[in-house]
Amino acid sequence: MDCWIIMTTPITDVIFKALASVIPDRIPAGTKAMMCQVAFGSVDPRTSELYAFYETIAGGHGGRATSDGSDAVQTHGQNTENAPRIGGTYTEIPHEKGLRCNSSGLLTR
Repeated sequence: MDCWIIMTTPITDVIFKALASVIPDRIPAGTKAMMCQVAFGSVDPRTSELYAFYETIAGGHGGRATSDGSDAVQTHGQNTENAPRIGGTYTEIPHEKGLRCNSSGLLTR
């Protein structure tokens, strides 16, 4: 993984946090500030072939004084998963996919 992906988001969050004391109504809340990933692999029982799956995990961003930000979106150099394709391609499929309400808490400065 390239260093620019790992470093640009936390650096941007630090800059915004520094500006928040000067212009608080114009600065968004911090992001999840990291690249979360999930991966698994196994043997396909239908074909006996090895397979692997790798995907980044969505987070949120953009919360501000006047409104919530986006939830469960791929931001900052990450892909957007294709859940229907996952279900048709891999033998292990997610049993549940959803959002946790207010999981990141209230916007605080």
